Amino acid sequence: MSSIPDPEELSPVLEQLSRRLDACVMLWTLAPYGRPRRVPYAAAPGRYGLDALGLSAADLIHLTSTLRVDASGRVIAAHLPPTSVASILEEEIPVGTGLGVLSEDDYLTSLEVVRQAGYGVGRGEIPGWTSIAAPVLWGTAVVGSLSVYRPSSLMPADLAAPITLTAAAADRLGLLVAGGAGVAPLRYPGRTRVIAEGAA
Repeated sequence: MSSIPDPEELSPVLEQLSRRLDACVMLWTLAPYGRPRRVPYAAAPGRYGLDALGLSAADLIHLTSTLRVDASGRVIAAHLPPTSVASILEEEIPVGTGLGVLSEDDYLTSLEVVRQAGYGVGRGEIPGWTSIAAPVLWGTAVVGSLSVYRPSSLMPADLAAPITLTAAAADRLGLLVAGGAGVAPLRYPGRTRVIAEGAA
C-alpha cells in the first residue's frame, strides 16, 4: 500500500464536500497498530467543529477513537476480519453516546449492510447529530473512512444526495491514496439500489 498523502493534498476533496453539504467533514484512518481504532487525519469543519458536539475532551477522545460507535467506525469495521470485529464488540460503549447507539446484534447487521451498500448512516449516536460515512480503500484494504456530520435537525430527510456525494468523495480519496496506481475502488453491489430506495 502507498503511504497516505499529506492532509494538505487531500483537503480539497474534504473542503469541496463540506461546502456542498454545509457539514463538518472528517477523514479518519485506521490506527496502524494496537487494537482496532480510528484516528483523525484531516478535516474540513465548515461552520461546525468537534467542540460543537457538546462533549468533554476526555469523552470526545474516547467516542471518536472507538469503532463501536458512529457510522465512521462501522464502515471501517465492516472491512476488518472477524477477530477484529469481535474485539471491537468487547469494548464498553463510551460515555457521551446518544440513544441511537446500536445493540450488538444491530451493529453486526449494519456491518453487512455496509459491505453491500458501501456506506453507513449514524442517527443520534452522537447526541443531536446525524453522520454519513463511506470507506476509503486501497484496492480491497480499508485505509479509513470519510464522514459527514450535521445536526440532525438540519440533515435532509432524504439522504440519497448526501450519500452519493460522500461515497464519490471517498472513492476519490481512495484513488489519491493509491497514488495514481490504477487501483479501482471496491464496488458495492447494493450502493445504487439502496440509494435509489431512499437511503434507509
